[in-house]
Amino acid sequence: MSAKPITMLQLRRILQLLNGGYSERSISKQTSVARNTIRQYKVTIQASMLSYAELLALNDESLSKVLFEPEQNGTHQKDRYLDIQNYIKELEKEPERVKKILTKKLLWMEYKELYPDGYEYSRFCDYINSNEQLRNTVMHFFHKPGEKLMIDFAGDTLKCKMHNGETKAYQVFIAVLSYSGYTYVEATESQKQYDLLRCMENALKFYGGASQYIISDNLKSCITKYDRYEPELTELMDQFCFHYGTAIIPARPAKPKDKPSVERHVRLVYERIYALLRKQTFHGLKDINEAIFCLNDRHNELKFRMGDKTRLALFTEFEKDILTTLPSAPLDINKRISAKVAKDYHVWHSEDKHFYSVPYKYVGQQAILLYNSTTVEIYIEHSRIALHTRGGNVYGRTSEISHMPPNHLAYSREGGWTPEYFCNWAKSISPDTLLVIEKMLSINIIKQQSFLACFGTLKLGKKYTNERLAKACSMAVNAGVFRCKFIRNILNNNMDIKNFNAPVTTQTIFEFHENNRDPKEYE
Repeated sequence: MSAKPITMLQLRRILQLLNGGYSERSISKQTSVARNTIRQYKVTIQASMLSYAELLALNDESLSKVLFEPEQNGTHQKDRYLDIQNYIKELEKEPERVKKILTKKLLWMEYKELYPDGYEYSRFCDYINSNEQLRNTVMHFFHKPGEKLMIDFAGDTLKCKMHNGETKAYQVFIAVLSYSGYTYVEATESQKQYDLLRCMENALKFYGGASQYIISDNLKSCITKYDRYEPELTELMDQFCFHYGTAIIPARPAKPKDKPSVERHVRLVYERIYALLRKQTFHGLKDINEAIFCLNDRHNELKFRMGDKTRLALFTEFEKDILTTLPSAPLDINKRISAKVAKDYHVWHSEDKHFYSVPYKYVGQQAILLYNSTTVEIYIEHSRIALHTRGGNVYGRTSEISHMPPNHLAYSREGGWTPEYFCNWAKSISPDTLLVIEKMLSINIIKQQSFLACFGTLKLGKKYTNERLAKACSMAVNAGVFRCKFIRNILNNNMDIKNFNAPVTTQTIFEFHENNRDPKEYE
């Protein structure tokens, strides 16, 4: 033992702290006794075959005989204890994959080969089990109402018999509010992102609100890259958290104790739902979930083994009003795809099988399409270059005129010319302009033959202003000449400015030989 004598009070304090589960380091700080000394006393105590509580119940004389005079207990007992402790330490060095295939019987046989005078099988198993229990200790956490929602998928699929004789396997989503244990269970086709998201939304609707944060497993559909301190959520999960005002905290990989509430309820789901559905037959997933919801309600209304409360009662009394209010509209999921801008300045939306236009200058560049149920946003290098209303016929096109190059725009306008189009344009300038256009349209039986003349006349307003064009048209009406060339010459020669009231004839405009062509006609 220690070189410096240890008092009986110190010894009893050490026993008390050991019985309380304190570490050797903590006990050493509180009692000023070296850790090696404490460790030696622990070996002696274990060899005595008495518990800490039993030792504390002894008087000073009896306790002294047990701890200060161990030779009275026989050195053989102490040696056997040290032997098995050494054996257990070596056993713990074995890889986990090896430990899974080792049986206690095999371990005991190996132990007896090493230590023929060692413990027999039953006592050997006690030490092995005691060591496993120490390594698997758990800590009790106190959960606050409305703070945590734990989610997970059951490890085993739910195999259901269908009416056609087929057996189908479904994934089972489980959500548990950690304070009340109030549970939501739903069967789904897969653990993929959209199935997970739909189940989470349904769970929040079931609870009528959102918890402060959600503890999830490290599912690929939820976490893109795990990091102990800064895990990266998928884009859809970020949208989910923002929409519902909550946060997702992933548990550590292979650490089920990080979400004990849902892990415990997985077993309860096996017992209270899986077992009761095993002999039933169903028409489909909707039929299965109706049966699950009924059994889940029954589970939530069962009283706890200790106490007279139910999960539903605890939820209603302490958590229901604390949860964050859900938004009025459900989450409109934004999806993302990439597409290259084709030569016709459109991108292909693979899900809609539809083309959407972008400004022609982005031809050949890679674009990102963000879309939900109503809109399609198109981005290049984080800048939005187009916004369209989603939808349209399959293999059709949604285009904006502003996205076209000038030559395509002119051709598009020509292809879309109608008499109504030109009349409305002329009407916005002046009544005389409208009269000129109507006369031009009436000259040819096929009205499309007059479209270029109408367009050329009205376009003069952009070059000379609409006010001058209105005057020129008024002069053309007075002269009874309804030709684009006639009106253009009036404007070219400034006749509308020089003498607006003077009578205008073809002779006043064309002062050269009638067989000569006016050079300005080539402009």
